[in-house]
Amino acid sequence: MSEISYQLLRELSVISENDNPEIHSIYESAVQNLDLTGIDYCTIRDLVKLSGRNDPSLHLMLIAMFASLGEGSVCLKLDPESLSRKLKPIAGTKTETSVQSILKDVKKYAELIHVNNDASPQLFTDPRDEYKPLILAGDGDSSYLYFQKYYVAERSLRKRLSAVMERNVPLAKDPDAVKEIIHTVLEEKPVFINRVKAILNEEQKLGVTLPLHENFVLISGGPGTGKTFIVLNLVRVLVRMGVPVQRIKIAAPTGRAAQKLTEAIQRGIASLSGRDSPDRELAGLKGTTIHRLLEYSPSRNDFAHNKYNTIRADMIIVDEASMIDLVLLEKLFEAIDERTSIVMLGDRNQLPSVEAGAVLAHLIPDEEKPAGKVKRRLVLLRDSYRSEPMIRETAREINNQNYGVIDSIPELDLSQGLSLEGIRRIRPGKTGQPYYKELHRLLDFWVEHSYFKQDKKAGSFRTLVDRACDHVLDPADPELAACVEDIFSYLDEARILSPVKSGISGASGINSYIAGRIGSALDPLGGGKIFSGAPIIITKNDYARELYNGEVGVILRGNDGRYYGLFRRMDGFSAFPAEALPPFELSYAITVHKSQGSEYGRVLFIIPDGLNENLLTREILYTGITRAKKLALLYSSTDMLARAIRNRVERQSGINLSEPEKPFRERFI
Repeated sequence: MSEISYQLLRELSVISENDNPEIHSIYESAVQNLDLTGIDYCTIRDLVKLSGRNDPSLHLMLIAMFASLGEGSVCLKLDPESLSRKLKPIAGTKTETSVQSILKDVKKYAELIHVNNDASPQLFTDPRDEYKPLILAGDGDSSYLYFQKYYVAERSLRKRLSAVMERNVPLAKDPDAVKEIIHTVLEEKPVFINRVKAILNEEQKLGVTLPLHENFVLISGGPGTGKTFIVLNLVRVLVRMGVPVQRIKIAAPTGRAAQKLTEAIQRGIASLSGRDSPDRELAGLKGTTIHRLLEYSPSRNDFAHNKYNTIRADMIIVDEASMIDLVLLEKLFEAIDERTSIVMLGDRNQLPSVEAGAVLAHLIPDEEKPAGKVKRRLVLLRDSYRSEPMIRETAREINNQNYGVIDSIPELDLSQGLSLEGIRRIRPGKTGQPYYKELHRLLDFWVEHSYFKQDKKAGSFRTLVDRACDHVLDPADPELAACVEDIFSYLDEARILSPVKSGISGASGINSYIAGRIGSALDPLGGGKIFSGAPIIITKNDYARELYNGEVGVILRGNDGRYYGLFRRMDGFSAFPAEALPPFELSYAITVHKSQGSEYGRVLFIIPDGLNENLLTREILYTGITRAKKLALLYSSTDMLARAIRNRVERQSGINLSEPEKPFRERFI
């Protein structure tokens, strides 16, 4: 699994000839079964030296810590059951003995360096403790071992969350007046969707109302449950309450998510006939990334906004909260003034952040029985209005760990085409062909039906690309703008998802295959990832051009012979020379992580056999399936689907506001 070899560890002095044979055995298992990096192993080497000891249990404990961090946990829980799961891949038959050794020896290491058993409001009472890299918190089976960075962040966030909930300073000073404003926004002057009056259900109305009466609110719901619609109506209420637009901040962890929320708000405002003054004020409301909201400085690697320079806002609305890691969320809460209300929206069942932490899931550990501090501040959106009922029901059963749902998914015969709705499945190996041939046959089928089959209204994808290439790529050309919008509609209709990026079943391998098959058919003059009709995805933010990581565009060749990247905008599209674009990749296929926050008409979800358990989880399966509105097509074996349903992302953390916070002692290693 790991690209690190046992020989490399010897060259890096992670292990030496003089080490206990048991230590050598531990590292042989680690390089075979874990995905630790060279930096991880070198840090373990340095920590062992710092400890002054060279016990096998110390090596095991540190390897388990880095393995946990690699899985997104912010700490290592030191109870026999959790520790056994972490150690089994490297300790094997000696797991039980190893667990007992660590639980016994961790106190020995604490005594070697420093032990502080006194509860204190100060994290470090002795300045020398600030240089200790590990922190042990808790007692007995409720003990957690942290790297200092994550413990400091978690402790701070936990205290800030508790403080926010204890000091409720609601925006609604006059409940009767606010009630009248809400009635005006939702009933008298509602938003229209496709020229139809949008009516909120009771949960959505609560999502609009609750943030006016509580200064911290969590809103959790799957795709199509109305989270964005709640934000639109909430900001309309705020401006009518007299909140200046410049004191309403909207943020998301990624630039693309912030942009999508901005566009949704602007579309909603544009749907209002005879917009009155308050709604017109919202024309200037734009979302931003959390980093930009905090005014991040790369040169200083720090934020301008902090506890000494808080964000000037009456309300901060944060979308895609499940994607925010622990450290960034702590920095955000540090910069929030005590009079500022905050609303966090997300889907707790979706994949958590790439970095360590799964804060939203830990704040809402049980959707069915919310309790404790978050109960009165929580809005759960259960009704989806976007995807097919069969997709929603399958996703629900996956979250309920119902293995029977696998057999309930009908199989697709390729002769049926892709006009079906709901969820379908193709089992690998049914044709008797080698896997790569069967996969390529499926990809050819997908491409033919998604890009070359004639559409009654606009024509085929190829026809649209040819039509666009006849023009000077000028966004002011209305005929071209209509053609480009049809191209983007095609791209929105179909996407291939994979849990991984590399390999023939990964996003990169699939993109290379499809580009090789159809690139010359779309554009004989193009090549590689630069050809007319090539869908692309930006992989690095470019703030000057307002192109963000995760934003999808399309390459087109203008009638001047040059290639451009085109990107959808509220008023049409923007175009940039291909050579001036920030880093990008083809996007016929993308990883499930990259798909978060997006939706497509049809999704082909390819799950190859033999995936690492970290890459095949219930959250990945749920996220992939729920990206589809009309049809989710799974290419996966029964075994892999069952493993995904069984294997849930378990990120360990000390944050749990569903129960009263219990004081605990802190010991520093």
